[in-house]
Amino acid sequence: LVYSDVATGHPEDVASGPVPPPYTIIADNSTLVHTAASLVEHPVVIEEQIETDVAAAARQIAERARHLKKGQTLVAGGEPTVTKRGDGRGGRCIELAIRFALEAEGTGLAALFGSSDGVDGNSGAAGVHIRRVPESLDGNRIATALARSDYMSVVTQVGEPIMIAPAGNNLRDLFLVARD
Repeated sequence: LVYSDVATGHPEDVASGPVPPPYTIIADNSTLVHTAASLVEHPVVIEEQIETDVAAAARQIAERARHLKKGQTLVAGGEPTVTKRGDGRGGRCIELAIRFALEAEGTGLAALFGSSDGVDGNSGAAGVHIRRVPESLDGNRIATALARSDYMSVVTQVGEPIMIAPAGNNLRDLFLVARD
């Protein structure tokens, strides 16, 4: 029985090692996304896993979120690719949240970007909860932090770090964006 932490349909790439047949995948990122979607009233699901560059992923999520109607929640998952550029603290979900906030500045959207295993890079956090995308952000300070991969130094400009104990099971990342 396998919890898959890789792109759907690739059991040979599961991080815990090669999976010899017979095996059964009991949960993967699609399971996580659809379970989250079942818990909100008006879900709008992005079916394909988001596995592009983190900046492109932020633009994609923000663009889809702009079309949400009141009460709808965008639900997506995957693992965007990141490039570590410096000695800072952070992780993929936190970088995605910051880049999303820059793309969605002034929209008033709420969002959650979280790692399912409770570990987002070297941040010490599981991700970020954005209660409301700020009207304006300090773009220069954020650009400096992004250049050093030091997302924890600016995360509070956009939201609150999610602090939970590591879960030990990884189903990749989950992204939720809601319009009140």
